[in-house]
Amino acid sequence: MNRFLSVTLLALLIHLPGHLDACIGVDLISKEAAAEEFDAAISIEKPGTELVGVRLEFTLKGRLKTFASAKLQIHGDGKQLLQAPITPSKQTPERVVIHFFIAPELVRSCTLVIYHRIEKGKPPYEAIMFEVGRFVEPE
Repeated sequence: MNRFLSVTLLALLIHLPGHLDACIGVDLISKEAAAEEFDAAISIEKPGTELVGVRLEFTLKGRLKTFASAKLQIHGDGKQLLQAPITPSKQTPERVVIHFFIAPELVRSCTLVIYHRIEKGKPPYEAIMFEVGRFVEPE
């Protein structure tokens, strides 16, 4: 293996874990399509603190019938500021609720990425992105 190829491969392996989503099919979904396809809705709650609660609720049907996991992303100044797994606060055989608290000024920069298993896929997952700011606006 020549030196250039070795260095390129090493750089790819170092860079890959933070950008694994580039290898996964990811769909950005609109508010209307999410409501129609998954009965999905995002709402804002004001618990009486400086933070607001953001709640995504969807039915386990269609592509999300094989829901696997979720991730919260926060972007700002043209770059990703946070990427963290997020656990459903409630999950039944029919529905999933994902809930988190955040400063109101950051709501528009949040994205929830919902992963679902696919048959015979390589990789075996795809993702649906819910850009929170396109669904709700804090008052």
